[in-house]
Amino acid sequence: MVRSLRVLGPEFQPMGFIMHEVRLRIKSVNRSWASVGTVWNEPSPRMCKRMLFLSYCYGAATSAMTAFVLPAPACIAVDVALAKLLRVLERGRAATYHDNGTVRTLSNNQLRRNWSIAPFAVEMRVRRLRWAQQWARSPE
Repeated sequence: MVRSLRVLGPEFQPMGFIMHEVRLRIKSVNRSWASVGTVWNEPSPRMCKRMLFLSYCYGAATSAMTAFVLPAPACIAVDVALAKLLRVLERGRAATYHDNGTVRTLSNNQLRRNWSIAPFAVEMRVRRLRWAQQWARSPE
């Protein structure tokens, strides 16, 4: 098996087995994260890291998924996997530690808002609308 293999298109599965595709997407996101290496921990500008995250990780999650209307649990699973990596990018700034021992962390929505990244379900909806606009412009 090739270690740098990325899932760029959907695997055909019987109806109702979309979670298998989602698991493959999450694995692809994690492989893309690992392929960048230690760049995530280097002191580079935040916008550079955001651009890398969008092109490698978010791109691996959204690639060729416009053909599917995913159920809410599938979109949430992808969002959770992406938020986990965003928390690593925050390098401890996503949590506030109090003197009494409690920890207050940012929600996934706040985390995505800090990095200016749309939720997975919204991004898929936007891509499907753009796809439909292309069909309407050139119906042949």
